[in-house]
Amino acid sequence: MPDVNAQRDRRLELTVARRTPSEGFGRLAASLAASTEAAPRIESRLLRLTVTIRWVTIAAGIIFGIARRSGEHFVLGSLALVVFGAIQTYHQMRPSPKTRIQLLVVLEIVLTVTVCSATGGLTSSFVLTPVTGLLLAGYVWGRRAAVGTAVSGAIAAVATIIMQSINGTDSRSAGQVAVVFLLCGALGAFTRNLIAEIEAHQAAAIDQAAEMATANELLVSLHSLAQTLPASFDLREVVDSIRLRLRSVLRFSALVVLVRDDAQSVWTVELAEGVRLPAHLTEADLPQPLQRALTSDRPILIDDRLVRPDEAGFAALARSGMYTALRARGALVGLIALEDVVPDVYGNEQQDMIESLSSLLALSIDNARWFGRLRTLGAEAERARIARELHDRVAQSLAYVAFELERIHAVPGEKVDEIADLRVVVRDIVRELRETIYQLRANVSEDENIVMVAAGYLQRFADRTGIETQWLPSAAAALPYRIEQELWRIGQEALVNVEKHADATAVVVRWEVGNGVARLEVADDGSGFEPAAVAGEHYGLVGMRERADAIGAHLAIESQPGVGTKVAVELTLTAAQTPERRSA
Repeated sequence: MPDVNAQRDRRLELTVARRTPSEGFGRLAASLAASTEAAPRIESRLLRLTVTIRWVTIAAGIIFGIARRSGEHFVLGSLALVVFGAIQTYHQMRPSPKTRIQLLVVLEIVLTVTVCSATGGLTSSFVLTPVTGLLLAGYVWGRRAAVGTAVSGAIAAVATIIMQSINGTDSRSAGQVAVVFLLCGALGAFTRNLIAEIEAHQAAAIDQAAEMATANELLVSLHSLAQTLPASFDLREVVDSIRLRLRSVLRFSALVVLVRDDAQSVWTVELAEGVRLPAHLTEADLPQPLQRALTSDRPILIDDRLVRPDEAGFAALARSGMYTALRARGALVGLIALEDVVPDVYGNEQQDMIESLSSLLALSIDNARWFGRLRTLGAEAERARIARELHDRVAQSLAYVAFELERIHAVPGEKVDEIADLRVVVRDIVRELRETIYQLRANVSEDENIVMVAAGYLQRFADRTGIETQWLPSAAAALPYRIEQELWRIGQEALVNVEKHADATAVVVRWEVGNGVARLEVADDGSGFEPAAVAGEHYGLVGMRERADAIGAHLAIESQPGVGTKVAVELTLTAAQTPERRSA
């Protein structure tokens, strides 16, 4: 009801939201939960029902009592019911504390049972007035239908027994009245349970929507971050950075950095300076101080191995050492060993220093490992794309050569001409394969931006195809190279289409960056086509669209038969993608 709803316990809502609704009854709640107004509408109708029943039963009791000329307690009972009915109706119409509502329900049951008992028990004209209190009792305590029914049923039984004790001559009427009371309580309990189920479905839907929104925000953030990630996320560069950082603050003649390989349960030697080690070490291969560091919260110090010969290290001539474990996000990710030929090099000051650095170093290594895993996943998609290109360009030609060789082998006689023809085909395949490899290698990197790569590629394109090529860049600054990589790959695919399908004599490639927009355009004067009549998998359109979508760019293809084709990819730059000059 509105008053109870206004004060509903929020922690209960969270608990209910995670509950799995029952079959049958839960399906009804699920269908009603599609409307956000379902629960308030049911509560509103229950409110009107209880108010109507209360006043109907009071009015009917007064009318029948007057007609029957009831005794002296009738007038006092009628007055009490009217006054309390007005008070209860007033509190139902406005939000009230839950405890006050429960108290008023108890008072209503007590008052109506008392009035019935005082005016004749089961023969009283007010015998039906307790049904409103029992209906509310089932609702208020009916968080679960069975509990609410049991509570209201117990109250109904007690009320019937009390009223029957006044007039015990009619046991059949007592049973009928008890059943009516019980049904009213069950109605309230099941109504409350239905509302709880509706709220459970709605809360679950809200939680799911919130989780999806959070996941969407995270994916967008990761997408933006992936386009601007620095190369220092490479594990080798991270380890080299660790070496330089330690060299600047600590003395050592030997440094070993080990990274945990969870897949093989070994330690990978990422850095071994001043000592020779195998590529991988098991835990048993670790020196004793490093094994102790695995379970220690503080770096392990060795002051002089001549005094402590059992504390062996990596370097045979080292006399002092410091060993620490690197933990990130609660997991062990690496180990560092520093050793020096001079004794007593490492003390409490160096121990505190490496301890303060260890968390930062651990996060750097862990981030590099996770980035490497993400990069591996991305490489799978790139491998699939390369496989498609090799299939389209090389595999079909090789299949033709194999078929021809089998045919020639089966045919008797001289085969000089056929072999010469196959030799030409094989040369074309080799040339095509070399060109494919070149195109895969001709990519934007940190050292070469799109302007530099495209200039050399287009010159080679013109020499190989005989198509007149113009390269018109108007951007002195470079975007983040991962953005330029995807844009250039789209341009390459468009140039492949010009070579294979356009029958063009000239192609113009424009590269523009300005006013917050980057645009790459490839336009030819070839035969053109009808875009609406071309399926998405033709001309590499799927790959181009996937690449454009990956960086949030817009791909537009304009073409008409006999006029030529223009492929343009346009990217609206964000703050993280603003052009910056990179050193070549």
